[in-house]
Amino acid sequence: MLAMDRDLTSPPAERLKGKAGIRFFGDIHGCAAEFAALAEEAVARNLHLHSLGDLINRGPDSPGCMRLACDLHDAGWLDINPGNHDVEFARWYLWQSEGGEPVPVKPNRLGATVTQLRQAQDGHHLGPRYFDLLMQAQLWSRFGRIYAVHAALDAEMLGQAGPRLKDSDWQAPQTRLALEGEMRDADDPQRRALGRRSFAWLDQVPASVTVMIGHSVASTDGLRERRNAQGGRIVHLDTGLDRGGKLSYVDVPMSEIACASEPRIAPFAAVTEREIREMRVRTGKI
Repeated sequence: MLAMDRDLTSPPAERLKGKAGIRFFGDIHGCAAEFAALAEEAVARNLHLHSLGDLINRGPDSPGCMRLACDLHDAGWLDINPGNHDVEFARWYLWQSEGGEPVPVKPNRLGATVTQLRQAQDGHHLGPRYFDLLMQAQLWSRFGRIYAVHAALDAEMLGQAGPRLKDSDWQAPQTRLALEGEMRDADDPQRRALGRRSFAWLDQVPASVTVMIGHSVASTDGLRERRNAQGGRIVHLDTGLDRGGKLSYVDVPMSEIACASEPRIAPFAAVTEREIREMRVRTGKI
């Protein structure tokens, strides 16, 4: 297993200096009011905000989420790991501005965001502003023994922070893993009941390492986690805000961010196949 080096934090140190801790949070998907409430309370508590991506698409106010994310980032309060929906927007923006390969605009995904953006008074400024924020975002971030990524990591990604999106090959396996996760085979019988994504990559997470992810909803009732036999852990922070769940987050004190030992993050209920199956039926995903 990879040795853990002493490059403990991936954001610039000055962005974390003087903060009480970091609030990691999951997928927002255009729910700007909930995002604003979460951010206001975190800033009041002097907590740096770290988004696991997918701030846009599906919800009622993606421009509001884009605007708030850019404002918070510019003020030194937020960093982001891009999600697959964010990169979908980035690809569309490049197509609109530079031409090239067309990007499909699905009505309930990017289509909603594009329509809302065109209706926003500052939409012509907000699009390029959010694009620039995404280009500067790291594919994954490292905070000592805590990692943050939208979907998944592999062993080669551990021990370091990820590249910025603008410096990444968007078709490379690691990029696709970080954005889309580990996919089940098309003929996997569990694909329909449990979702397209699997989590065999958990076996590669070292003991006492916690990986914060969004992207895959394990429950709409609260945070869930997976652990391997060595004690490596995944925490699911996407709790289906756009499916009727609540926006979830984990607050980590700054003393834990630069800690070389296992972070003292409270345990959460374990992921169960039964809960996933029931949730997928309830939310119309099956």
